Amino acid sequence: MPSADSEVPTVATEPILSEPAASPERADGSTRAAKRKLGLGGWICVGWLGFIVLLAIIAPLFVADPVMDGKVISQGCGTGDGLPLYDANKCSDLDAKKAQEAARTDDPQLREIKLARVKGSEFSHVAGVDQGGRDVFSRTLLGTRMTLIIAVVSVGIAVTIGGILGLISGYFRGRVDTAIAMGFDIMISFPALVLALLLVLLFAGEDPARRPFGIITALAIVATPILGRITRAATLNWSNREFVMASKAIGAKPFRVITREVLPNVAPAMMSIALLVVGIVVAAESSLSLIGLGIGGNDVSWGSVIAAGGNDFRNYYHLVFFPSIFVVLTVCSLNFLGDALRKKFDVRESAL
Repeated sequence: MPSADSEVPTVATEPILSEPAASPERADGSTRAAKRKLGLGGWICVGWLGFIVLLAIIAPLFVADPVMDGKVISQGCGTGDGLPLYDANKCSDLDAKKAQEAARTDDPQLREIKLARVKGSEFSHVAGVDQGGRDVFSRTLLGTRMTLIIAVVSVGIAVTIGGILGLISGYFRGRVDTAIAMGFDIMISFPALVLALLLVLLFAGEDPARRPFGIITALAIVATPILGRITRAATLNWSNREFVMASKAIGAKPFRVITREVLPNVAPAMMSIALLVVGIVVAAESSLSLIGLGIGGNDVSWGSVIAAGGNDFRNYYHLVFFPSIFVVLTVCSLNFLGDALRKKFDVRESAL
């Protein structure tokens, strides 16, 4: 038997190599990177909005004027070559309107006979014509410019005024903050559509020529407290950070601290909410048109096209459905991009 002093043989064992566990920093960084990617849906929304902006720029360039015989209109909607956009203020196709009315009969055979009498008169009107014989397809495309002008200008005014008031309120606090926050609360307490209706009547009245100015002013006033409150909340958060306190400690003036330190960090939140508000304004403009306070006179917008088709919605639902597609897709794209930007710029304090 081996003695106690004898050496016991040892077996050398190699360490078992295993996959290194993902560090919390790496997992957290990959999560942030995933959040910051726009994704396929985001790029589709960007593409749609880019198409809408391009359409607003180039659509009026393809308007077909009436064919004139001296001072008399010989053909109301151009020559029909290609696919022109019919000027809603000058052109109407009464033959297509008659064909549309004829198609209302419940007898399929009688419908074919009636449509054959005006064969080809409705071929160039891919979305039909309204009660005045105006092409709905053309009016929708031409209305893109006015709708975007109303939405962008009104939200731009609201971002400027609401952003300034929100920055002042969140930075200086005290009585200034109390007064401005109370003003925001009072404005938000009114129903948005009712307040917009009253403001449109106040600024435009019954004058169709002043209606765009009245709508822009009304929607800007309605959107200002929304953007102001978002800016105030973000300013309250950032004004207590170390770099802001350091700027104050070295004697920087409030204007410099606000513009150089606070505003660059507050701007992403403002822009993401501004995109959401643009979508709300597009829908609000259509709502005002449905109650008779939309764009009038020689102007046309998506809301006015929907309102014109809504008078005969039961018989010709496509007159409302076609322009509504543009409204729905635009509002959904703006909402999606607003949420994506909010996630993209949502930087945690540990990553600063």
